[in-house]
Amino acid sequence: MLMKLHIQGLNFSYGEKKVFEDTNIDLSADKITVLFGKNGTGKSTLLKLIAGIERCDEGDILFSDKNGSIFAPKGMIAYLGHKLVLKEELTVEQNISFWSDFYQNTLDENNFRLLEIDRLRYLNVSELSQGQKKKLAFMRVLLSNKPIWLLDEPLSNLDMDSTETIKKLISDRISADNLVLVTSHTKSIFSKEQIITLGN
Repeated sequence: MLMKLHIQGLNFSYGEKKVFEDTNIDLSADKITVLFGKNGTGKSTLLKLIAGIERCDEGDILFSDKNGSIFAPKGMIAYLGHKLVLKEELTVEQNISFWSDFYQNTLDENNFRLLEIDRLRYLNVSELSQGQKKKLAFMRVLLSNKPIWLLDEPLSNLDMDSTETIKKLISDRISADNLVLVTSHTKSIFSKEQIITLGN
């Protein structure tokens, strides 16, 4: 069996604006899940609800392992949002060193080169472009080595080569034990994907 995510009877509002009403979704780990929809349809909000950053008004968000047992995902989620959580005053290398120590994981130098971050290692993060910052933030997700990835627009602000590199790194996560959710404005991003359209 596969790791699965079960969203049951989800209700959530921002003030008077209802974002989700009695929403039910079931996802499995054999494909990358793409949350598709226009701005304002709740893609980012759903990731925050799954990550526990926001709390649903009603309903349940449950995870089950490959044996079918429900479990709490505490400490198992890597979340990449629009706020990239980078230490702007530190260098690229210092940021990566901090994450390596925090997650007790060693940097894969090949990924460092693939993402073209190696040539930026001595620059302060404040000197980077938005695309470079996005790639650096994605390095944090890789270093975390968490089984659940929640990635909000991970391909935005990237050039074509970087987009293809990150798509491959995300695709490489597909397994029975890893669950990946990605928000996007476009479909058909990955060869193995399941699309959830929000806002219908």
